[in-house]
Amino acid sequence: LKELEIEIPVCGMIKDEKHRTRGIIFQEKEIFIDFHSEGFKLLTRIQDEVHRFAIEYHRKVREKKIVHSLLDDIPKIGEARKKALMKHFGNIEAIANAEVEQLLEVPQMTIQAAESVLKELNIDIPVCGMIKDDKHRTKAIIFQQKEIVLRSNTEGFKLLTRIQDEVHRFAIEYHRKLREQKAIHSILDDIPNIGEVRKKALMKHFGNIENIAKADVEQLLEVSQMTIASAESVYQFFRKQ
Repeated sequence: LKELEIEIPVCGMIKDEKHRTRGIIFQEKEIFIDFHSEGFKLLTRIQDEVHRFAIEYHRKVREKKIVHSLLDDIPKIGEARKKALMKHFGNIEAIANAEVEQLLEVPQMTIQAAESVLKELNIDIPVCGMIKDDKHRTKAIIFQQKEIVLRSNTEGFKLLTRIQDEVHRFAIEYHRKLREQKAIHSILDDIPNIGEVRKKALMKHFGNIENIAKADVEQLLEVSQMTIASAESVYQFFRKQ
């Protein structure tokens, strides 16, 4: 208080062997307080609030250290993204368990990601992100670090909603294709006589792994890139699964 040039009286608490407050010390004098008095009740409430504040403060300090030790090790996660992620998800565990689609709901993540791509392509256009409420509804946009609240009954808001739906559809479809490609790699690449060309041809003809697995040799031979040997390899492979 002296360093801050604040002049107010200061007292301390005196506790008994059971850690219960039994009085205060003020100007080096002990003042005992009646447990049943209103003054004692007020002192107890102040004490509880001080303890709550101290515990909350140290919890936040520990959490910040954890955030620093984990998020700072992730490439392209700066201070703005780190704060945005913690504000959106609340804790590290929620961030770790989040899907890509959920991470992209954080405006700063999408904005900085988009700006990075545009910079690489030498495209200079303004970029904004969307902010959602607790019920996952768009309530505003963020542009140049400022929130702009939108009225839901305007034509601009309706247009923005249609754009948002299309972006989500594209993102979900893209990640679905990525997962499917990984699945193709993990299964078809293990079959003898099936290279990249035949793998793509089989997927194009049958549509998915399940249909390929159900196909007999004659159906597999309907794919022009397939030979008898490769068709039999595919057929035998899935019959052994």
